[in-house]
Amino acid sequence: MYGTWGVLSRFLGQNFDLFFQMWTRYLFLSVMLFIIMVARGSWKTIGKDNMRWFFIRIGAGFITVLTIYLAFNNIAIGISYFGSYTGTLVGGYVIGSLFLGEKITKIKLTSLIFSLLGVYIIYSFNPVQINFYYFVLALLSGFAYATWYSTSKKLSDKYSNIQLVFIDFTAGFFLAFLLSALLKEQWIVPSLTLPWLVNFVFALTSVSSGILLIYGFKYISIQVGSMILLTEILFGIVLGYLFFSEAVTMSTFLGGGIILSSVALSLYTSKDR
Repeated sequence: MYGTWGVLSRFLGQNFDLFFQMWTRYLFLSVMLFIIMVARGSWKTIGKDNMRWFFIRIGAGFITVLTIYLAFNNIAIGISYFGSYTGTLVGGYVIGSLFLGEKITKIKLTSLIFSLLGVYIIYSFNPVQINFYYFVLALLSGFAYATWYSTSKKLSDKYSNIQLVFIDFTAGFFLAFLLSALLKEQWIVPSLTLPWLVNFVFALTSVSSGILLIYGFKYISIQVGSMILLTEILFGIVLGYLFFSEAVTMSTFLGGGIILSSVALSLYTSKDR
């Protein structure tokens, strides 16, 4: 589902500004999830002990969106993606080790190194082209993203998946709405047109992926889960080829093969599959 976002964003990019499309999706999802929670009576009061994890989660989400936006608009897309995925992988390993007691085994470390090599091969670029400041922002975006999904380990056994996702999207709505207003983006009245239908599909994939992510991390370690999330790149490449006839080069096959091998290796040897 994350792999579809590149295709959906391409369709929407020609019709809606970035943060406008985001806050309209998040508003729709927040209202929908609120109605579901009221109907099911599934809202649970947030305890003081867990409040900090929600603040960390919301703050990490804010940093993820803002830093990757700055990186995408100032350096090459390939370099931005490489920085972001590197930050996510390394962040998942570090957070899992320091805060969740997960061990970084030799096999996991090998998987990490080879997966980063696979990402670099796919997004082939000259290291000399890297702008240090914006590359650090891309790294920070990935690390913040890893922080965001890692917090589900602390919350998913106490609150429903729907409540966690509702809070995510409500916070995301206020962030995107504020940025859209500050940037003076064009706001368009909703209508029964193809762009709005695509935005609706985007909303459904957003809420589905959010719920599945929380559910999945109940049963798998952050380190291994971070590796699995890397398959988003491969699905995105396949969808880009199907919808936009984007070229699939030998570098893509080589890098993709290395990533799949790294994911398989981490899963095969992990006790927390």
